[in-house]
Amino acid sequence: MTQSSSASVERLKAKLDEWDAQIDKLEAQARQKKAETKISYNQALSDLRSQRKAAKDKLDKMEKAGADAFDDLREGFDRALSEMSDAYERATARFS
Repeated sequence: MTQSSSASVERLKAKLDEWDAQIDKLEAQARQKKAETKISYNQALSDLRSQRKAAKDKLDKMEKAGADAFDDLREGFDRALSEMSDAYERATARFS
């Protein structure tokens, strides 16, 4: 992996860590809600965790990929990041 791709991977790992913290924050809020609201929170959290896992799986592939495949995998990871970001925005708007 090139120095540039290594730096990209590190930035992407930092973004995943940021989302982990945001998911934890939503989870803490969910614990304080009434039963019917908890169900909605838990579904949103489950969706976020699934999308986060998909993004992490793509990142793992990027780390193992050679320089030639890195750019192709990066496009897929960028899509996963966008989907994760959209899901998080929907969840926070819904429960704010």
